[in-house]
Amino acid sequence: MENTGNREAASLVACAVRLVLSQVEQHRMEIGELCDALRTIHAQLMNVSTHDVPPARAADSAAFLMCRECGKKMQLINNTHLRLHGLTVREYKRKWGVGLSQSLSSPALRRRRQRLAKQQGMGQGLAHWRAARSNARNGQSGQ
Repeated sequence: MENTGNREAASLVACAVRLVLSQVEQHRMEIGELCDALRTIHAQLMNVSTHDVPPARAADSAAFLMCRECGKKMQLINNTHLRLHGLTVREYKRKWGVGLSQSLSSPALRRRRQRLAKQQGMGQGLAHWRAARSNARNGQSGQ
């Protein structure tokens, strides 16, 4: 339990640092101002109550993703939505530490798409092509 608290505290500190750095990018700040801003922002983040937010249920987390920019629950975080935040998919993933190969669709949506693709026979042509290529290579290597 204490490890979780340490991670949350470290996350709040990191968030406060990011906010202060964005302020520094806009205008020059003296060291004293920088320290005060960091303390103030960190204290305000510590005071934000998360007790009003109900815990996510497993069904909710599988059915939706939450946009880390605006907090909106979605099945798919796409280019159109990210453009509202002035981001590309690559920028969003880098900003929030999401792997570049990780999907921005919910697990439920991915499973539904996979089931539909199997029902429609998608991928069978590729399987036949691979088998034919493999057979052709095996036949050529014996000559």
